This record gives sequence, C-alpha cells and structure tokens, in this order.
Amino acid sequence: MREKKQVFVALGSNIGFREKYLRRARVFLREIFPGFWQESPLYVTAPVGPEGQDDYLNQVVSFNSDWGAMDVLREFKRIEMLMGRQKRERWGAREIDIDLLYLGRELIDTEQLSVPHLSIAQRSFVLKPMYDLAPEFYDVRTKETIATMLLNLQKSDNYTSAELWSPNL
Repeated sequence: MREKKQVFVALGSNIGFREKYLRRARVFLREIFPGFWQESPLYVTAPVGPEGQDDYLNQVVSFNSDWGAMDVLREFKRIEMLMGRQKRERWGAREIDIDLLYLGRELIDTEQLSVPHLSIAQRSFVLKPMYDLAPEFYDVRTKETIATMLLNLQKSDNYTSAELWSPNL
C-alpha cells in the first residue's frame, strides 16, 4: 500500500453558474477521494488571459490520496469533461478548471505536469485560498511557505487582489 499524501487542488470557474460548477467539482472529488477534506472560502478574482472574460470564482481544496500524479491528473481531466468543459484558447474562459497544485512534497516536471504548479507564486487566486488552509505549507520549488509567497506577491507590482466572495454580490 502506497503512502497517502496531502493533495492541494485549485478550482476555478468563470462561465455560467460559477458557484454551481465549483460545488459539483467538490462533490466529484469527495466521492473519488473520501476521508480527510478541507476547502477554502470562495474568492472572486479578475481573469488572467484574454480580455472580455467574466471574473473567476476560485477555491482550493485538500484531501489525502495514495494515487500517483498522472492518475490524479487524468481523473481531474475526466471530471472536467464530465462537467462540460469546452476546449477554448489558452487562459480563456472555462466552465471548470481543476489544477493539481501539490501532491505532498513531490517535485515533478514532465511535459504533461509540473508539481508544484509553476505559477503558484504569481497567483493571488491560488495563494489566498491556499493560505486559508495551510499558511505554513512549504513549497519545494520556491523553498518558501505559502505565507511568505503571498506576502512577497502582495508587495510586488504584479499583485491583483483576490476578494472573498459573497453570493449577494
């Protein structure tokens, strides 16, 4: 039996009923990866990529798994397909986006997958919800904690805010 690792996953949606897409993704993930579960609050953020997109709802969830990285990635792609994600331009609008951020302390760099995710340190929409779950989590790529990466990003010129989302907005 393989060792279970803590997995951190970013969820995002900026098409249609964004909250519903995130909720459905959480339901799929909890069915597939039962047991320990954490989820951050939802954040609303400006899109990265082509202009004219609606704002994103973003969230980070965490669970334990003994699956390998490629198996996790394939399952995420299957869930996205089942949820109706359409292929669009890079960084374009999407019904649901499920990104593997961390698989324990593994460092993976292949053509298909980089873990930890390569852009975490530049993305407030990942760092803010990740901070809510695990501020002292150590990123093996940057050699910094989530708290330190968020503080550094907030001090930089590249910072774009991620605000807590309220369904009444």
